[in-house]
Amino acid sequence: MSSIHLRTLRTVLSSHNTRAEFLREATFETVEATILKFSRWKHFGKEKICYVFGMGKQPKSTYVALQQEDGLEVLFYRSILPWFAKPLRYVMASYEGLIRIDDPSRLSLVFHTLLDQSMVGVYFIHESMQSELLRAASEALPTQDLGVKVDPTYVMYIVDADNEESSTGIVEIISYGIGTPTDQIPA
Repeated sequence: MSSIHLRTLRTVLSSHNTRAEFLREATFETVEATILKFSRWKHFGKEKICYVFGMGKQPKSTYVALQQEDGLEVLFYRSILPWFAKPLRYVMASYEGLIRIDDPSRLSLVFHTLLDQSMVGVYFIHESMQSELLRAASEALPTQDLGVKVDPTYVMYIVDADNEESSTGIVEIISYGIGTPTDQIPA
């Protein structure tokens, strides 16, 4: 496999809590299998809280519709357009947003809804570390890791499904902590 340069990605910061971090080409089937694995974790919603971050290019209506769904909470959404282009947010799909998944069966719906137009990140973090993620996500230009690397048991899974530099068109970024149990690693 050749080297893939992802120019559209925001910085992923390294951390002493990271055991592994890599990107690779993926297929729709492998992404589906990973999302299914996540939704079946016994730790989901108990020891680890799941967040999904849509990284832009969604119409506002996507997040408004997701707010009506049970089993999840849309924590925020905002246009990523620069200040001088803000009036275009009414006609241009330009929204990113953060959603907490409370019901594991809702993960696939949220993930695929947001992946339709943009990159999507799925983040699992110990409940005691949530404030770092929420702070990082609320920044005007959040890093891709959303601060989850403060937790040595974190899992981060980001998918770009329209990557022109990938032979499959899909690239996944996988990162997990030094304390992440083997059964939770998205491999």
